[in-house]
Amino acid sequence: MTKIYIFALVGGMIFGAYITGTIIAREKCQTKIAQSTTEQIKINTINKRKINETVYRTAVHDIRDILHAKYSIAE
Repeated sequence: MTKIYIFALVGGMIFGAYITGTIIAREKCQTKIAQSTTEQIKINTINKRKINETVYRTAVHDIRDILHAKYSIAE
């Protein structure tokens, strides 16, 4: 009878380790995805800043502002 209890205990420990491992793996995956998304947002922000800097330096911003005000959805 004790062999059955020991076998059930070992089986339960293996199952618990499996569940814990999947939870840890899922959390690591979500962390990597969040970091990747953050890096992509930073790159997009830097590129947008460079483009806007070029536009405003070349005095095209007046035309851009007029077109934005005239043709954008204001409501």
